[in-house]
Amino acid sequence: MAMIAISISLFHLETGLTTKFGVICLMRVLHGAVSAAINPLSYSLIADYFPPEKRSRANAILTTGNYLGIALSSISILLIKAYGWRYSYILMGTLGVIGGGLAMGFMANPDKIR
Repeated sequence: MAMIAISISLFHLETGLTTKFGVICLMRVLHGAVSAAINPLSYSLIADYFPPEKRSRANAILTTGNYLGIALSSISILLIKAYGWRYSYILMGTLGVIGGGLAMGFMANPDKIR
């Protein structure tokens, strides 16, 4: 899952750094294709990380995080207004790569949890 976050973040970085319209289109298509796999993978990871009696709470937290993230994403409008859309993509891509790297460093393999 961390590699998916890093991949999407790299698509954001490339979108912000490129000057070619075709590359921007390709990065957005790749972002959409990879993002389509996130929800099923998230629920699969919850099944791996949590015992059955704790899965409903974990699913609720995941769903809340999804909606909270969508709500907070409107803040990027202020960032775009102040600095431009390229800066917004570069900043979010950089933060995503850092977050994905931290997740890779601190998350245990589900096989080691049980």
